[in-house]
Amino acid sequence: MEIQLEILKYIQSFHSDFLDHFFELITLTGEETFLVLVFSFIYCCIHKDFGYRLGFFLLSNVIFNSGLKNFFHTARPIGKLGITSLRLETATGYSFPSGHTQVASGFWMMIMNYVHKKWMYILGAFMIALIGLSRLYLGVHWPVDVIGGIVFSCIWFVFINVSMNYAEKTQKSLIFVLIFMILGFIIVMVRGVNEIKMFGCLTGLFFGYLIETKYIHFKIQGNLARRIISWLLGIITLILIKYGLKVILPSNNISYFLQYVLICMWIIAGIPFFFINIIQKNN
Repeated sequence: MEIQLEILKYIQSFHSDFLDHFFELITLTGEETFLVLVFSFIYCCIHKDFGYRLGFFLLSNVIFNSGLKNFFHTARPIGKLGITSLRLETATGYSFPSGHTQVASGFWMMIMNYVHKKWMYILGAFMIALIGLSRLYLGVHWPVDVIGGIVFSCIWFVFINVSMNYAEKTQKSLIFVLIFMILGFIIVMVRGVNEIKMFGCLTGLFFGYLIETKYIHFKIQGNLARRIISWLLGIITLILIKYGLKVILPSNNISYFLQYVLICMWIIAGIPFFFINIIQKNN
């Protein structure tokens, strides 16, 4: 632990106002708002199947990380002598493995695997390293937390992609039941509000997929500008839905679950409905 403490002190010795703002910005790329926007944009505007897989992977990876944190029960470096911790609102729960690093590195692994180009591998590796470094610079994680986040993200990346490839080839949806059972067990074990929200998102993702594949069958077509406009309309409506539900529903775990079920159902089935009405009919 002393070696890790010295590493943190060394990294923070380069402190400046510019780097504070820079790394606070970088760490945003591992947070809910950024990832939801990117995954929904890819799903609606770039590639539907990959977007869905990316969303499933990201949400399940968040829950997997929460289970790991509560299993290892590791304290953060916050409050240690000589360590300055910034952006504390993002440093909730236990320390190992780093949630921002695990989720963001998983995101870039998925993007690298999809694009499959040398330049994207370089960019992805750079961003993973930068996000990990941001958590150290901000003084909210130990070096081992960052390494652990990358390692466990690799494990989950392989597990989810192998499982989904198998399910697609064999048409055996029972593998998704198994994954939901694993994640549901983690929710019961952790019982955190954030985990309940993420499980609600996964449930909404699943039911949204059923609705979209049975009734909507949207295809990504039309020029990019029209696609982006339709996506933006969907996101604006999503924000209204989110805050409307927050006002209407009481503040308890059941309400949080229902809110996020509806939010993800809107992303998967609601926003594509805009595509059919605005793009396909106009074309």
